[in-house]
Amino acid sequence: MTALEFGEKNYKSNKLTIFLIGALVVSAIFSIISYNNLIGLRHDIKTVQNNLSKEQVANAELKNSYYQKIDELLTESSSQLSGLVKEKIPQYVSQEEDLSLSYKKGN
Repeated sequence: MTALEFGEKNYKSNKLTIFLIGALVVSAIFSIISYNNLIGLRHDIKTVQNNLSKEQVANAELKNSYYQKIDELLTESSSQLSGLVKEKIPQYVSQEEDLSLSYKKGN
């Protein structure tokens, strides 16, 4: 026969329920914080990628201007070492007559 006592409370089941609800709340808060950190990191990565691409373009432009200046200096110094002189009024080679090949009929 079962004896029911209505005055007593089952403290073990209450403690377990409180513990499970607490663990659920803590895990929900932890999940929200982790998700916010993940979104923040994704935003930071996008920002860094944009800044990196801008800096790569700026670096390429700087290299281009640097190589142009170095090329001018090397061209002038190598022409001076070779004994070449820059002419003020250069005369260019031109061709007066037409040297194209044509097919003659009758042969």
